[in-house]
Amino acid sequence: PSTATSYNNIGSVWYHKGEYDKALEFYKKTLQIFLATLGKNHPSTATSYNNIGFVWHHKGEYDKALEFYNQALQIYLATLGKNHPDTASSYNNIGSVWDSKGEYDKALEFYNQDLNITIATLGKNHPSTAISYNNLAMLYYKMEKYEEAYNSMKKALKIFQKTLPSEHPYIKTMKRNLEVIKKKL
Repeated sequence: PSTATSYNNIGSVWYHKGEYDKALEFYKKTLQIFLATLGKNHPSTATSYNNIGFVWHHKGEYDKALEFYNQALQIYLATLGKNHPDTASSYNNIGSVWDSKGEYDKALEFYNQDLNITIATLGKNHPSTAISYNNLAMLYYKMEKYEEAYNSMKKALKIFQKTLPSEHPYIKTMKRNLEVIKKKL
């Protein structure tokens, strides 16, 4: 597994540099090692599926991304259970793909799952909860549900104001987003 971790780290560097094909190559090596050493039902294997899903998502290969994200979700559910932050993150990733595909009702379903699990596992005032509210707000905006967008963005902002420095870029961005949404009300 330490070789797999090294491959994964190299894949992450390529991913963050935008070199998605190289990232995919290393993430696939990581997955092969984890499957051989840890088996299919292990959280590290799920993380590998998840990372490959990230690459496909960023390449615009949404169906491939869904395939890998769903694999990760099934493993997280089997190994960590429904109420775990990694499971919540998996729901968020799947919601994000549906969002990218313009399938907003499906995205909403997965984003809500993410939010509910995140609140249950990390609490109402955790930065991850704020991110979940932000994702919902942006989705509601696309759906032209401006009141819901405004309320979700406001909740996200309140959490970030409690947990981040006042000059943090997230806070500034959310304040701007709130103003944009407010004009639609």
